[in-house]
Amino acid sequence: IPCLCSGASCLLCRCCPNSKNSTVTRLIYAFLLLLSTVLACIMLAPGMEEQLKKIPGFCDEGLHTQIPHLDGFVSCDVFVGYRAVYRVSFAMAVFFFLLSLLMIEVKTSNDPRASIHNGFWFFKIAAIVAIMVGAFYIPEGPFTRAWFWIGVSGAFCFILIQLVLLVDFAHSWNESWVEKMEEGNSKCWYAALVSCTSLFYALSLVFVVLFYVFYTKPDDCTENKFFISFNMILCIAVSIVSILPKVQ
Repeated sequence: IPCLCSGASCLLCRCCPNSKNSTVTRLIYAFLLLLSTVLACIMLAPGMEEQLKKIPGFCDEGLHTQIPHLDGFVSCDVFVGYRAVYRVSFAMAVFFFLLSLLMIEVKTSNDPRASIHNGFWFFKIAAIVAIMVGAFYIPEGPFTRAWFWIGVSGAFCFILIQLVLLVDFAHSWNESWVEKMEEGNSKCWYAALVSCTSLFYALSLVFVVLFYVFYTKPDDCTENKFFISFNMILCIAVSIVSILPKVQ
């Protein structure tokens, strides 16, 4: 039996991709993240709460969660999908955190630990599945609330990094087209630059209107109205400042 099991493991490992190219490895990791995101979305699908309730202790009868903004208690059925999403995300976070610790100071593919990064996909996928299954048996307690705040903090940092990258991309794009406009067919590149700028401003205006339509009510949602309006005013202010002679 051990020989058969080891033979099956070796066969499965050969079927999984094993590349020394770190770019291919990154694509595989990105695909794993995409799969986990799809799985998290499935957990929120209608009807999934009945299946999730079958997990022992995950949503016992009589178990309720208190919402600070509402009076009384709300049934666990309302939150069971979100709890499942937290556990799927928790499993992926633990997996990548452990890999990051393992890969400290690994700078070349010649490092023995680089083979773990680029290969052993059967065992890594098995580890993800094991962590994910185990996460569903974590007692409710303070886990959901703690993981919620960790997620909020991580999302805040991610959005900041994303904004910096987007601004840098737009700035580089603008510089490239302005340089081509000064060197070659100025009218053509000027028209392209103005067209793209006008398109993005039009899209921004459309999205602001959609925010007001879907995320506010005429006599409610004051906080949402404030943030949408404040963001729009900042965009207009920055646009005006960016074309001032001193800034130029």
